[in-house]
Amino acid sequence: MALRVAQEALRNAGKHAGASRVWLRTSLEPSGENDSTWLLEIGDDGRGFDVSEAVSQPDRRHFGLRFMRERAQLLGANLSIEAGPAMGTIVRLRISPGGKRS
Repeated sequence: MALRVAQEALRNAGKHAGASRVWLRTSLEPSGENDSTWLLEIGDDGRGFDVSEAVSQPDRRHFGLRFMRERAQLLGANLSIEAGPAMGTIVRLRISPGGKRS
């Protein structure tokens, strides 16, 4: 499921961002005494977009955003998207030890 989120974020960057640079990074963040949260980040330096406007529109143009949110939900993960005009986009997927994994 995390792979599907990464694929969709990379596809969106290639199709919509007009970016000169796209990156993918993973890391582990301490989240308890013996636990870590896995963080997957996909970002670009493209044109960005208004996230709240895109999420509020139920049309097919924003199907990819809905797809990523559904996949994150199935994982029990947290998905956040930061974007803005001329700032690019960063998609973050956080999977905590208590979340479901598949």
